[in-house]
Amino acid sequence: MDPREHALSPNASIVPRLAACSRDDFRRSWVTRALPVVIEGVASSWPASSRWTLPALRERFADAKVQLMRAPGGRVDYAGQGGTSYDESSFGRYIDALTAGAADPGYLVTMWEELPVALRADVLWPELCGSARWSQSTLWFGPEGIVSPMHFDVPDNLYVVVRGRKRFTLVPPRDSWNVRPHALLSGQAQYARADPERPEAEPRYAGAHPWVAELGSGDALYIPRFWWHHARGLELTLAVNFWWANGAGALLARAADGWKRVRGLSR
Repeated sequence: MDPREHALSPNASIVPRLAACSRDDFRRSWVTRALPVVIEGVASSWPASSRWTLPALRERFADAKVQLMRAPGGRVDYAGQGGTSYDESSFGRYIDALTAGAADPGYLVTMWEELPVALRADVLWPELCGSARWSQSTLWFGPEGIVSPMHFDVPDNLYVVVRGRKRFTLVPPRDSWNVRPHALLSGQAQYARADPERPEAEPRYAGAHPWVAELGSGDALYIPRFWWHHARGLELTLAVNFWWANGAGALLARAADGWKRVRGLSR
């Protein structure tokens, strides 16, 4: 089967879609219950929604330093000693590689604070996330077909597509055994061996209950903390995500960051 197509597992659910959602409803109906949801139009008021074309980004930020996650064959490689590996490049070189149709251009994944102030000004903190004691953001920019293997994050995550189209497959924490996680003390502890695009390769995955969402420009996907998720770019996609946490969750997120630094693991 062409991986751009997607045969739903018999156990799969479609992530609900909302045309709009207030912050209170978002927290009460989705965050508190730890259930995924797609909310449309979150990025529509951002300057990025009109400014982030490839020619404009190259003109404005050609020399800006960025980090490229290694993705041989279009699939993020997390097998290194410390998990995923990065190479430094520039916005201009990366856009040129994409435009030229380079076979393995990598996946631009750069922490928010490392990006130019003018680029960050094109994005607004989502009202849905409210105030947060702890937060991090990242820019995600990849070609059609780029794949992030199944993994989980410690904090809540709002993933917002500015331009493009992407498919996510999520699996709830209660099904962790079915995705066959790597060992806790390995460099790949946040990753799983199961691949929802090749379910036959991992017999346990048949017992999982995945949720599937396809995002277009402006859409935001709420990925609850500890939910496993796999992503495929269906088009060249520019996105920004927001990890955030409060209370005990903020302490846990800081502890996870500290653990990664001590172990020398990738971000």
